[in-house]
Amino acid sequence: MKPDHHLDVKQKACPIPVILMRDKLKEMKEGEVLEIITDFPTSKNNIERAASKMGHKVLEVIENNGTFKIYIKKC
Repeated sequence: MKPDHHLDVKQKACPIPVILMRDKLKEMKEGEVLEIITDFPTSKNNIERAASKMGHKVLEVIENNGTFKIYIKKC
């Protein structure tokens, strides 16, 4: 998957990743894809939940050695 935007929130605890995601999505155009990288499972869950609540679509979540890549489409 080729994202339009990237957000690295590794080593950041909630609520910081969710706030940064919200701000980044506000800057994006509808249909664009944001890749978020985190290394906290709790942040991964909160990011997915918050994105869905905001009306965006979580396209894919990939885990690799404790790092999560979350792909969100702005709706």
